[in-house]
Amino acid sequence: MSIRRFLLIGLLGILLLSSAVIFFFNRYQTLVEVGELYDTQLAQTSRILQGFLNRSADEIDFDHLNSALLTVTENYNAKDDGDSDMRTNEGHEYEHKFAIQIWDQESNLLVKSPAAPMYAIADFKDGYSIKQIDGFQWNVFTHRLDTNGYWIIVAERGDIRDEMIDELTYSSLIGPFAGMLFLALGVILVVTRGLKPLTDLSAQISERHIDKLEPLELAQAPKELKPLGQAVNILMERVSQDVEHERRFLGDIAHELRTPLAAMKLNAQSGLQSKDIYAVQQSLIKIVRGVDRSSRLIEQLLTLARLDPRALGEQEICVLGDVAHEAINTLSQRHYKNTIANLNLSDEFTNLRMVAYPDLLCVMFRNLIENACRYTPESGTIEVHAERSHEGSLRITVSDQGPGVSELQLQSLGRRFFRERPADRMGSGLGLSIVARIAELHSARLEFCNLQPHGLQVSVIFPCECLTTV
Repeated sequence: MSIRRFLLIGLLGILLLSSAVIFFFNRYQTLVEVGELYDTQLAQTSRILQGFLNRSADEIDFDHLNSALLTVTENYNAKDDGDSDMRTNEGHEYEHKFAIQIWDQESNLLVKSPAAPMYAIADFKDGYSIKQIDGFQWNVFTHRLDTNGYWIIVAERGDIRDEMIDELTYSSLIGPFAGMLFLALGVILVVTRGLKPLTDLSAQISERHIDKLEPLELAQAPKELKPLGQAVNILMERVSQDVEHERRFLGDIAHELRTPLAAMKLNAQSGLQSKDIYAVQQSLIKIVRGVDRSSRLIEQLLTLARLDPRALGEQEICVLGDVAHEAINTLSQRHYKNTIANLNLSDEFTNLRMVAYPDLLCVMFRNLIENACRYTPESGTIEVHAERSHEGSLRITVSDQGPGVSELQLQSLGRRFFRERPADRMGSGLGLSIVARIAELHSARLEFCNLQPHGLQVSVIFPCECLTTV
């Protein structure tokens, strides 16, 4: 359910509930007040009659009173059916709903109003009472005069009160109901306008997809929505990086595996077609090399794909010498056993401690040393040094005795799939790219320089924040 519909239903429910509460409360209050008003009128009418009748019987001319009332009755032209809305020329439609009776002590009817019946409306008992007569409820006030014993009965039919109660109740309800209705419409209008920035932000988000992850426009957004929009922008940036990371990984796989697989297929076909045992062996050797290269390539691609700081966890304190020895031991079990035997690891590594990702440092050493082993002759030497500068930074260098690289291509080292001599080496060009990514994750930087008379030196400079004495 949308917020707008929820608010509309909620406001409608509140409006109906409030109207019902106001209706019943006003009706109850009106019922009480109208009852008191009409009861007072009955008592006041009785008091006026008492003023005329409070004398001896011989002083009251009942014949004259009856004659006058008879005249009134003849002039009363409204239908006495209880439902007439007609008005007389001299009276009101409610006249047939009002009755007065005067009785003597022997229960003889002395005087009655035109609408009063010939029988007693109520019992001869002082006070208020309610009677049911001809299907109508009558409110009655009865009083006995002490001077002559006459009974004065003043009655009023109940539907007079009901009509007034209904009119007062509904008239009092119209104002609050109209006010609440306008209030509800105003609230809906305000909420609709207030939710427009959220609707616009939602529309912007719905337009984004995997190929369109541009940041949301937040210049016109209210300040309450800006933190949400900024969080969404950060999320889309991360998703965009992950998508790009995945696309690069898939592109790397497709790019790098196509060539060795084609070469291995050609070597296999050549071996099958050749009848020379030596030629078959050479084809098999090439296939094995291709498999080794593809295995190493896949391993490096997977390593590069895993270099995501959000998935690496927290950095920890590690001994740099232990990490370097672990990388050397791993390489000594491969094809570089003879070259590794000529590796010199400086003593500075022994007690150096760093706050870093130990597994990534091991991968960094392994790639640097493996790259040096690949280009260093078996009789050559590989030097691995660590030294601290005056500023407190740490420089780790790996130097080989290979042919080095040209000055023009020195700046291209560290790019993905870059190789100085792709034709005569089996490297994939990813080793230094992985090292560069690991250095970036540690806020370090890479430097390359040629050595004299030959060789290449790769330096990784870590900031002083990475070092610790703990």
